[in-house]
Amino acid sequence: MLKKMIIALTVVAAAALVSCSNNHGTEPESFDVAAPPTPADLTVIPGTEQAAISWAYPLESMGALKEFRVYYYFAAFDALELVDTTTSLTYIDTKLIGNVEYCYRVSAVDTFGMEGWRSGEECAVINTR
Repeated sequence: MLKKMIIALTVVAAAALVSCSNNHGTEPESFDVAAPPTPADLTVIPGTEQAAISWAYPLESMGALKEFRVYYYFAAFDALELVDTTTSLTYIDTKLIGNVEYCYRVSAVDTFGMEGWRSGEECAVINTR
């Protein structure tokens, strides 16, 4: 019985070797491992209990863009909190508290899911009603 099992395994292994060839298809496509560019010229315009945030981004990089991530930046703690994502060069943050300073940073995420460097911070004190 053991001899039959060894022979059967040898036949299966030999068949696998014969069916394998050196032609494994074409070379894989190269991919970009560079992070997306950093958004620039971040602007925060305070409104009544809201803030209008905008930034610039290279037009030639928009085709590889998945989204922008908008963050609150807490300088005292050097900490970030994700506010939201958008595919636009602007974002309106609503339901904010008046007379409070809000600071923001923005980053770009490419279609591979790689997040680039975050922009510098920009802050504004929100208006009250």
